[in-house]
Amino acid sequence: MSADTVIYLLALASGVFLTLSFQAHRKAQKAVKEAHEAVASVDRLSEQVKAQEVAFARQIETNIESQRSEADKRIQKLEIRLEDLTNRVASLQIRK
Repeated sequence: MSADTVIYLLALASGVFLTLSFQAHRKAQKAVKEAHEAVASVDRLSEQVKAQEVAFARQIETNIESQRSEADKRIQKLEIRLEDLTNRVASLQIRK
């Protein structure tokens, strides 16, 4: 083999190596870009979930407050009935 042939083969191998390296680099860049987009998408979904969580918590709080208010009204009515019954019993005992 002559020196020219060896140099030619080395140049050819270098060219192939550089081409393959460049292609691998481009694919790696594309994968990194896709990963960044995926992370951004997950971040957006996470923010949406947090917003829904806050909304659900507020809704639950409102429902609990409404039920508490209704229960308080019922308790007040029962207290009034109890007081009325107590007064009736007391008046009946006085009559005896």
